[in-house]
Amino acid sequence: MMKHKRWATVRVLIWQHIWAIGTGVMILLSVFLSLMIWFNSNQSIAKSTVNDTTGVISTPKSQKNIYAIEQLLWNNAMGQHEAILDFRPTTRQILKRLSSWSVDKVKSRSVSRQELMQLAKQKNTAVLGFGDGIAGEIVSKVVGTQFDLPANGYVFNVVVPLSANPHKVYFLDDKHLKVYEFTITYIDKTLKNVSLSQTKNRVPVKVAYFSQHLMLKYTQSLQMATYSYLLASTKVDTFVTALFADSQATPRGYQEQANVIYNDGDSKQLTINTKKNTLQFDNYHTNLPISSYSDRLRSGYTMLKQLQQLPDNLYYFESHHDGRDLVFRLYSNGLPIFNQNGYGTVVIKTKSAKHVTLEFSQYILQVPLPVDDDEITEVVPTDTVLAMLAQAGYHNTDIADMRIGYTWETDSQNENIVVLKPEWYVELSKNETWHPVSALTKEVQ
Repeated sequence: MMKHKRWATVRVLIWQHIWAIGTGVMILLSVFLSLMIWFNSNQSIAKSTVNDTTGVISTPKSQKNIYAIEQLLWNNAMGQHEAILDFRPTTRQILKRLSSWSVDKVKSRSVSRQELMQLAKQKNTAVLGFGDGIAGEIVSKVVGTQFDLPANGYVFNVVVPLSANPHKVYFLDDKHLKVYEFTITYIDKTLKNVSLSQTKNRVPVKVAYFSQHLMLKYTQSLQMATYSYLLASTKVDTFVTALFADSQATPRGYQEQANVIYNDGDSKQLTINTKKNTLQFDNYHTNLPISSYSDRLRSGYTMLKQLQQLPDNLYYFESHHDGRDLVFRLYSNGLPIFNQNGYGTVVIKTKSAKHVTLEFSQYILQVPLPVDDDEITEVVPTDTVLAMLAQAGYHNTDIADMRIGYTWETDSQNENIVVLKPEWYVELSKNETWHPVSALTKEVQ
């Protein structure tokens, strides 16, 4: 009997040791796997090969969020003017209140440049600015469908009253000097009035009329940070599948010097520049409506969706030739990104009644990296930039537009990381191309 008891005790001790050893092995295995996951995730950032993010860039984004507000001016009750740099949160609040108002039918009229400026500088108002002129039909979707604007009328800015009892809203066509006026008939009292006095990142500006549009001139230097992003790319096969989805024949690719070309033998062709990783798609028989300005803006969004180029930070930037050329750019912190190879840009061109081209690249900025507080750039005031350009031979009549933006550069230590450096850019009137001011004024600096 004692022998059996001793054997039972031994078995219990053996199982306890086995259990302890097994538990220890499981813990060590868990730690090992965690270390491997951590090591691999850090290695993926250090690799020189660009990450493929085929699923990332197809994030759905609404039409009104593509043609979004790009600038916010506050005219306070004292008549002072300030630009709000971090404008998107405040803009959303203003649009929410604006969309709840009821209004009378639109009254349109032509105005002088002086009257347009007076409307844009009214005390106690917010002026919501688009990147460029937008068709009235699209603007109505952004600010509220009760604002029944002419479908193909241009709108550059919206003047919104900030008083407790607002009276009128004005939509300004800077280029053609027209105003669309709405009288407010009902206000939702449950929505609080938007106060801009507590918003951060406000800077003083002068409101000017420059090259057929309102311009906010910065009157003091801005201290701006440099940002870094993890670079991502999309496989060419993804674009081929998306762009030739409704073709009768399977597209075939062939090499032609530095290009790889796909076509369906009918009406579509995709040309890939393998050195720059840029692409051009030609559709010679589009079924999308492109006859009017609003048509082209709507179809532009449809093509972006088809192309799967709708990341959260892509916005409408500008248009030319009554919307026959549409330009969309990646943005960071509310400012456009520029690159000499066209990275971060989608250009849609209407060549004829049926022929449309899309120009884009494989690259996208995926993940923002920690900001280095030591890398601060001083961006000089607007009038200083204009003086520098004049000294270099570029006068106001030579300049179509000017913006503060970010220059897309590849990190010198890691080609998988993009560095965004802030600086002034100008668009030259003669060829509608954008250039960094530093390049145009290099010889006189």
